[in-house]
Amino acid sequence: MAREYLYEFKLEEHHGETHYYYDGLVYAKNQEDANRLADIYASTFYGEAERIVQDDGGLPCYHFNYGAIIVHVDGPVRRTTKKAWQESTFERDLLVKRTERA
Repeated sequence: MAREYLYEFKLEEHHGETHYYYDGLVYAKNQEDANRLADIYASTFYGEAERIVQDDGGLPCYHFNYGAIIVHVDGPVRRTTKKAWQESTFERDLLVKRTERA
């Protein structure tokens, strides 16, 4: 069995004028496989979607509910570790850092 690595990605949802961001993690054999899995996740976020390919060659986006909701992978899928992801998530979500409390 081939070794799998942990990859992280961000998903962006446009729902009218509102934007939502989600974190995702996948185990994959390589970067290409991780990109494919993240893309599958985006394409099935709300069920069946219409795939829209960007003219500039960027990542595809997916339209749900006749275009009322748009979902796409936001930026590159990056290799990480469980510990690194936990630490970065903790730092990001920490509202007040110790040094700011003094």
